Amino acid sequence: METIKELSALFLEKGISLKAIGADEYAFSYTNILAVIAEIERLAIPILGGDVLIMCHGKFEYTGDSWYYDRQENELISEYVKRSIQHARDYIKNYHERNNNTLSFFSIVVDIKYA
Repeated sequence: METIKELSALFLEKGISLKAIGADEYAFSYTNILAVIAEIERLAIPILGGDVLIMCHGKFEYTGDSWYYDRQENELISEYVKRSIQHARDYIKNYHERNNNTLSFFSIVVDIKYA
């Protein structure tokens, strides 16, 4: 339960609520999403995936770009955490570089049953 509280506080501190567009999640700048991932790694929570957003006319919009990670058969939880986090980090960094460091935002979904 304490881990969930830490995660919620982190999302509130670093993220921007997407309630205005009907989503019950948060968007993070490139810099903030990397900090959030580092904290999720410290908490040892797997990342299921996430979405990419842009700001258009003062409103967030999903780009349709996203990533996900499925736990492999017989994968240890520790490996699941490590690989899912690395997959998220790699996707975000590559996306940011491929798009000439444009101002993209990222949402993230964690596997809360391991929190």
